[in-house]
Amino acid sequence: MLLLLLGLWLAAAAGVRAEDYLYTTNDGAITITNYTGAGGAVSVPATLNGLPVTGVGDAAFANCTSLTDLALPASVTNLGEWVFYACTSLTSVTLPAGLPSLGTGLFYGCTNLGAITIPAGATNIGESAFDSCAALASVIIPDAVLSLGDTAFEYCTGLTNVTLGAHVASLGAGVFNGCLSLGAITLPASVTSIGIGPFSYCPSLAAITVAASNACFVSVDEVLFDHDQATLIQCPGARAGAYTVPADVTNIADWAFSSGSGLTSITLPAGVTRLGDYAFESCTALVAVYFRGAAPDLGGDNVFSGDAQVTVYYLPDTGVWPDHVAGRPAILWNPQVLNDAALGVMSGQFGFAIGGSSGVVVVVEACTNLLAPAWVPVGTNALTGGASYFGDPAWTNYPCRFYRLRGL
Repeated sequence: MLLLLLGLWLAAAAGVRAEDYLYTTNDGAITITNYTGAGGAVSVPATLNGLPVTGVGDAAFANCTSLTDLALPASVTNLGEWVFYACTSLTSVTLPAGLPSLGTGLFYGCTNLGAITIPAGATNIGESAFDSCAALASVIIPDAVLSLGDTAFEYCTGLTNVTLGAHVASLGAGVFNGCLSLGAITLPASVTSIGIGPFSYCPSLAAITVAASNACFVSVDEVLFDHDQATLIQCPGARAGAYTVPADVTNIADWAFSSGSGLTSITLPAGVTRLGDYAFESCTALVAVYFRGAAPDLGGDNVFSGDAQVTVYYLPDTGVWPDHVAGRPAILWNPQVLNDAALGVMSGQFGFAIGGSSGVVVVVEACTNLLAPAWVPVGTNALTGGASYFGDPAWTNYPCRFYRLRGL
């Protein structure tokens, strides 16, 4: 009797209760289909009724909000989809080293999962596998992993550091979308495929770096492009101020500048023929986008979604432009210094009138040496009604001063 009671106590202490699990048997192996226990710290048994536990089925632990810690035995080689969906109290997980992949939605919504060790032999991290794991702070992707599925780490808002393994070939669409705390990312030489908006809504992201030996992608000034620099894939969300897109770019990808809330102006080269949908979405400080070429094709109606201040400017002799581009006003950018009575010294200051399309905003810059110019802004003028006057009260402080006009 004492031995029986001791055996029952040991079984309870180890958390091994067959009645806590529903399961199916196939070819002498067990797949758990549902967990019915009380939660807390759970160690899934390696055997049930004398048969090995080799799998955990779809959504087997889903919505188990009382589950706090989980350990899976080495015998488990297959995990289904959405297995731990919305286990909001789960803080730690031990996965078997031989697990070959992490399936779709595996830990979706496990908001308190603070750390995870991905098995060294896993080759795939499925779609939305860690979506909305808000407490996850750091992730190391093992070298064996070949692909990260769409939105695999989406809305991991506490994620600050990601190390990608040396053989990752594919990054899915929106793979790190909404990772608000991610500060930098380095893509290894192995990456050959990237979905749209891989780092959209990452407002802390300051740098995207690509290994120099990568044959498909490149980073220029910490912005991500395809290797030929024809497509701008992603501008880091922390980029601020004015940005000039490199001359070879022809395509701005979907979500390329999304949530770039510090950007104030963007200049696009003459070769740009397409703006992707949501390309500048939620660039809330953006006031001007300058086009050096013809009106582009649009990937959708939401190119400037959420951008209440932006104006599109285009140059003369660049073809026919509509009055609006994706809902934002388009204005001919043609300011020039007028050679009229306002040019010269008036009321103790040197100045001139600027003419052009009504609504154009012009920054006046000055320097003192055209051989080694150091241009500094000295005024901002809005051409209300198509004209504005610029005056420089500090002109007498310099032996000579030169002026030029530029956009914001």
